[in-house]
Amino acid sequence: MPASTPHSENSVSGARLAALAIRNPVTICMIFVSIVALGAIAVGRIPLMLVPKLDAPVMYVIANYANATPDQVLESITEPIERAVATVPGVQRMNSTSSPDGMRLQIWCGLGADTSMLRSAIREKIEQIRGTLPDDLRQITIHNFSTDDIPILEGTLTADRDLRTNFDFLDSRIRKPLERIPGVGEVGLWGADRKQVDVYLRIDDIKRHGVDIAEIFGALDRSALNQSLGRVADKGQRYTAISKGSLDSVGAIADFPVGQHNLVLADVAEVVFDERARNSGRHHNGAPAVGLAIQKTSEANTVDVVNAVMAAFDEWSGDPSMEGLAVRWWHNSGEEIEDSLGELVKAGFYGAVLAVAVLFAFLRRLDASLAIGLAIPFSLLAAVGLLYFNGNTLNILSMMGLMLAAGMLVDNAVVVLESIFQ
Repeated sequence: MPASTPHSENSVSGARLAALAIRNPVTICMIFVSIVALGAIAVGRIPLMLVPKLDAPVMYVIANYANATPDQVLESITEPIERAVATVPGVQRMNSTSSPDGMRLQIWCGLGADTSMLRSAIREKIEQIRGTLPDDLRQITIHNFSTDDIPILEGTLTADRDLRTNFDFLDSRIRKPLERIPGVGEVGLWGADRKQVDVYLRIDDIKRHGVDIAEIFGALDRSALNQSLGRVADKGQRYTAISKGSLDSVGAIADFPVGQHNLVLADVAEVVFDERARNSGRHHNGAPAVGLAIQKTSEANTVDVVNAVMAAFDEWSGDPSMEGLAVRWWHNSGEEIEDSLGELVKAGFYGAVLAVAVLFAFLRRLDASLAIGLAIPFSLLAAVGLLYFNGNTLNILSMMGLMLAAGMLVDNAVVVLESIFQ
């Protein structure tokens, strides 16, 4: 007796499946209707994103350390951190940059590496050597690149006044209200900085009065520190005692006592409260502008968040304090997603119409031609439903796959229908 081949087994299985469908038409129809219903529900709920979520196998260690030379940063910060990070399993290579503002270390790990575990291991290694780093090194940040970090909206803010000097206005009237919108993760303003206090030491006065510079900055740090002193119980009530820093104004800083002989900081330094010195800026049509970038939370729908932000700006247009303020977007992920969806729907519609027309011209059977035409939207709905219930998103890559699959579906359907007629 000849052995059965895989081709014959597939033919038998296909015949049994076809016979089952013919014997139970109502059941098969209800299954198809259920799939279409689930797909229709998923279309309105599936998250829309420009690109799929991806965590790149690249880590960044950033340490800000101002008022130092690149050699000092390299010797006291960069090299100790490099030696510590090099012992972390999974690190393949590193590249560091030392500058007068601090250091930046870029770390490459293998594809498929667990970035969260690697980030924790790097943080642990750095904490072990924290005592060997400079005492005035405030913060070391560790992060990795993710597609969630890509802004969904980027543009420029312009007005009939220079917005670069109005950080408080931009922060209170634009940034904070935008961050309260559901789905908005972070709002970045570029080109407008908060004012800061700068202390410019006069070397000649310091030498004449014999003042120790290290003692000056140490005393300033201690005086600006807010520290909890614990809790105090009194008649059944508990109070939290806090020691607040005494430097609450520019005048208090200028009158801060230094050295001996009743010297104050203003005797040996200039205390200036002004904006930071700019080494870069943004312009729009030659006029000063402020950059605006908006990121969303990882689970939010890109199109919904973009529409909410646009609605907020439309609402603010009637606010007298916003008069003359204009925003011009040069990157809008919501529009790109909607355009891609429109092209997908258009391609599916044209494909269905052309398939039905060509098949009807050759077969002269409207029922068979419509069956193939209806298979295209049915398959797309089923695919979207599968994506949604598997926790995936609808993005540029998945849309391209759906468009390609729709074309292949028509080709295969024509072959199957022709075989049925033969």
